[in-house]
Amino acid sequence: MVARLLAAGTVTMWWVWFHPLPLDDRFLLYIAERTPLWYWPVVAWSAVSPGVIVLVLGFVAQSVWRVWFERVGPRGAGATRLPPWPLSPDDEEPGIVIGEVHHPNQVREVREPKWLVLRDKALYTGTIILGAVGTGKTTSCMKPFTRQLLSWRAHDEERRAAGLILEVKGDFCHEAKEVLEDCGRGEDYRELNLEREGFAWNPLDAPWLPSSDLAHTIASLLNQLYGRSKEPFWQQSYSNLARWVIELKRLQDPPWVTLRDIYRYSLDQETLGEDVDALKAMLDARWNCPDVWEVVVGWREYREHAGKLELWTWRDVGKGRMCTRQDARADIEPVAAALREAGVGFRMEESYRGAPWGLDREAQKHLKVDQYATRDSLVRWYRQDWMGIPEQTRTNIVTGLAVFLAVFDLPEVGRKFAPPCPHDETGVAMGGPPALPPLYDLMESGKVLALNMPAGSSPNLSRILGVMLKQAWLSTLLLRPSRMKEAWNEGKYWRPVLFVVDEYQRFVTGAEGDSGGDADAFALTRQSKCVPLLATQSLSSLRSALGAGEGWRTLIQTLRTRVFLPLADDGSAKTASDLCGQVSRMVASYSVSENTARAGVSFLSGRAGGGGSSAGLSKSYQERREALFTPRDFVVMGNFQAIVQAFNGREVADAVRCYLFPDFLVKKLGGRIPWWRAKEQGHL
Repeated sequence: MVARLLAAGTVTMWWVWFHPLPLDDRFLLYIAERTPLWYWPVVAWSAVSPGVIVLVLGFVAQSVWRVWFERVGPRGAGATRLPPWPLSPDDEEPGIVIGEVHHPNQVREVREPKWLVLRDKALYTGTIILGAVGTGKTTSCMKPFTRQLLSWRAHDEERRAAGLILEVKGDFCHEAKEVLEDCGRGEDYRELNLEREGFAWNPLDAPWLPSSDLAHTIASLLNQLYGRSKEPFWQQSYSNLARWVIELKRLQDPPWVTLRDIYRYSLDQETLGEDVDALKAMLDARWNCPDVWEVVVGWREYREHAGKLELWTWRDVGKGRMCTRQDARADIEPVAAALREAGVGFRMEESYRGAPWGLDREAQKHLKVDQYATRDSLVRWYRQDWMGIPEQTRTNIVTGLAVFLAVFDLPEVGRKFAPPCPHDETGVAMGGPPALPPLYDLMESGKVLALNMPAGSSPNLSRILGVMLKQAWLSTLLLRPSRMKEAWNEGKYWRPVLFVVDEYQRFVTGAEGDSGGDADAFALTRQSKCVPLLATQSLSSLRSALGAGEGWRTLIQTLRTRVFLPLADDGSAKTASDLCGQVSRMVASYSVSENTARAGVSFLSGRAGGGGSSAGLSKSYQERREALFTPRDFVVMGNFQAIVQAFNGREVADAVRCYLFPDFLVKKLGGRIPWWRAKEQGHL
């Protein structure tokens, strides 16, 4: 259009330059005399008419070319021009490119496609990828998206993304490690596995979570693995037993509880009773022992004067504070003197020897009261509740819980996932591998944690550990909003935290009626800058994993961006079509009529006929509400194609067809070419 306008303007200027306006023409003078209002329009037309003629001829030529000579759709290597890549590793906030968008509804190539991009606000509301087996969920979605997110700000230690990766095949962990090494972040990779090398992790090492939440997770996993009983009594009993064992171990010294402890206490009822009775004497010894002295300073001041303070042992006690403890007032005075000399404000006071570090005297008194109250509740539970249950019923409860937890009593599993309590500040457990650093520290330091437990080796164990690691990760993320508002964190950049799960149906929790499921977590972790990236085979897979009810709908509504690859079951295709909504379309309808004046039958041929006849054809249009994409559209798509319903952070756009570019093809070609060219060349 611009070219035609420029051509018309050039012709007009040339005509005016070489053919001056005939202002003294007799015909024009006659018009000026008779109808003066028409004089100047006629003069202007005589000047611009050549340009208008050229413009009209251009439109006619274009129409003739499109109707008679141009092929349908672009062809040739240079027909489709990909726009520039819209993202950069140096952008202020993360984002991902899902793929190319050509025609939004039809399977048709266009000359100038667009990129479908999800920015940071859209990422924090969750993305779920659904596709049947072999449709390219991992290669065309999970790997490219994870690579883009981990590459963002890779050289910025304060901003680059942290993450958790769960999968069941065992190869995605290696892919994530390669991505981090390519980005120069190889030291950020952390892995949990059953090999002798690596970290040990205690799934119950979450002191900020109530014992009831940890026990509920154990009971929910038991129901998922072995089926939910029609009687809620059994789940409540499993949860209640695990809860009070956790409370017992948290009150002991050191306060350390593992799944192996719950298993052994469940089997050994005599030891459980003895330890409950011994708890009173232990608490009395903890709170009645001689006092010690503590000094507490801010962590910024500690780092600034670390050279003067490294003579003493310090602990991070949270909320931006560091603490040291000495047995006598004379031993703590040098610490106070060094801080006064440096001009650093600090708090020094007497403390109970058995109390946690960093608590002031008033908080310690409240803690003492709480621990004694918990001890009394534990004794009541054991004597009046647990021992009041008939012996056969107690045996059934113990048997159900022991079947689930027995795997953690095996040496190779227990040394990694039921380790003894770390005995020093380095986190090295007694006789075991080094303990995994706290999940909160991994997040805030930009580390990427992967659970490499292939389902082929131990399917139940991988599922148990995956679900418990997921629960611990999401619950740790929920600590972030309160810390964001604390004064000592003012001005800090809170890095995005990935939550990447392949074959999500194996790790999903949150059946209808259960609290603390994934739907609740995803609804609350957006403010924590969590980026959920989930892949599963179908909506039916989620429905089967979550059981009967509408729990899967509650989960889907918390994930605002949905990427539908080809689906294999009619239920998922129908639901996907409903989620994409309906649009108004004008539908044509035809009617044919035929009339005969004198009807009769031919004596020669025996056919009906008549004298004069007439035929009519009518065409009408009617507005109708139809599905934007029918269920068939979700079934007959080819691999590496998707229908995407994207949320941009403000509104949900209409679903569009998107063409994905698999990760292996980028490596093979050394870059990206238009999707249709890759298909014609046999790469897809």
